[in-house]
Amino acid sequence: MKNLSILQIVFVLVGFYSCQNKLDDESSVAYSSGESEVEISILTDFTTRGVELSVPDESIIDDLDVLLFDSDGKFLCWRTTFKINGKLRTTLPVGEGYDAYFFANCRSFIEKLLPDEAAVIRYKGVADWEVFRKELVDIAPQRLLQNGTSFTSLPMWGILKGQEVKDGVINYWPLLSLIRSVASVDIYVSANIDDFMLNDATLYHVPDRGFLGNSSDNIINNQVQTSDSPTDMKTILTLESNGYDEINRSIANKLYLYDNDTEDEFGNQKHTRLVIGAQYKGTKYYYPIDFESSETDKLVEIVRNRKYVFNINSVSGPGYTDKETAAEQPSIHLNVNVVEWSMAAGQMGSSGNYYLWTESREVTLYRDLNSSVVVGVESNILSKVIDLSFKTDVNGPVHVLTNGIQNNRFKVELIDDEDGYPKSLRITALGEFDPTMAAANSDTLVLLSGRIRLEIQILRYNKGVNDWELDGDINVDLGE
Repeated sequence: MKNLSILQIVFVLVGFYSCQNKLDDESSVAYSSGESEVEISILTDFTTRGVELSVPDESIIDDLDVLLFDSDGKFLCWRTTFKINGKLRTTLPVGEGYDAYFFANCRSFIEKLLPDEAAVIRYKGVADWEVFRKELVDIAPQRLLQNGTSFTSLPMWGILKGQEVKDGVINYWPLLSLIRSVASVDIYVSANIDDFMLNDATLYHVPDRGFLGNSSDNIINNQVQTSDSPTDMKTILTLESNGYDEINRSIANKLYLYDNDTEDEFGNQKHTRLVIGAQYKGTKYYYPIDFESSETDKLVEIVRNRKYVFNINSVSGPGYTDKETAAEQPSIHLNVNVVEWSMAAGQMGSSGNYYLWTESREVTLYRDLNSSVVVGVESNILSKVIDLSFKTDVNGPVHVLTNGIQNNRFKVELIDDEDGYPKSLRITALGEFDPTMAAANSDTLVLLSGRIRLEIQILRYNKGVNDWELDGDINVDLGE
């Protein structure tokens, strides 16, 4: 069986996903000669786990700003965005070879850095992205602790390189992928545990500041590779949440923190630690838990845009009676596994030490005969114990294949690695597109293993693979 503690998955973002947004429609702003409008579509997916545990709030965009750099990598201008008929746009100078850096929910930080035109002029033509990256720092990250009734929107960052702005037209740039600037910590208690009630969760040794943006060299396939903290970062904050959800037996979507790149502890540079408070057999105790990899027995760095999900599988005894004492003591009487995955896209189900992930929950096929798509899969469950089925029989009876299933309209094949673990799904459309019966051009694939259940929607469209137009066929809704 594959080992599991800290699970690192690179997510390939596919499909056109919606992102909640509080921006209202505005009239097109007036702009000077030599500039044109640019339309921006955002690629993101807030449903990173099972449907019942998805958190739309994590993808809310209150405002989106653009820092534009010229072909020499020097700062050119800062622009805000506006909405026209539900489309997100900005105005930029005509030119080519631009690198555009996008910030969501970070406007107050940019306003502080560039408070007036004089400040813009000081940076223009001189400063490169690295200058801005080091200066755009959040020094009050405790503001992101979600203990109130309203959700404080998370900072996000993205980049589009080598872009062109043509004169006299609306420019349609490629899909923008946004990466959250913070990590998330969630705690879940197994439904099988009796005489144990989670009360609160406290993070100790939390970074007191963090970069809002990223180094582009640290991003591969939209996935942050390593943690990156300001040189003056100290792990002196403590974050506590008592937002326990009795239905899901969890404290989730409450605790957010910036990168902690601590390797060797010293002074005010320590590894972040979790302490949970819980009632065990009627008495309140505190249980410390480390961000630790069982594969290496080493503490791990905290990396932005990842969720660290602590699954409490069993409890064998009492914890410490004092929380501050527990924060400095070894873990006791808890069986916990830590699952880590990106908040960028895909879906994952987990049960105990087992997990199953697919890179998307919806796939698009075209009218072309034998149109197919490959979906990435990652799991420490052998393929032979993952059951495939269609949710309904609307497309006829199911035939079992050596490595998959098919009905009258679709074929699904599970592709293994050399050890028998799944690495992808190939979904193929069978026969001609049916223009007379909509149900014949869609289906729902179900993946089931023990308590883990994932669904993938299959949608087939009456278009060829190259028929999508720039405007009109694909609508990325950025409105609420």
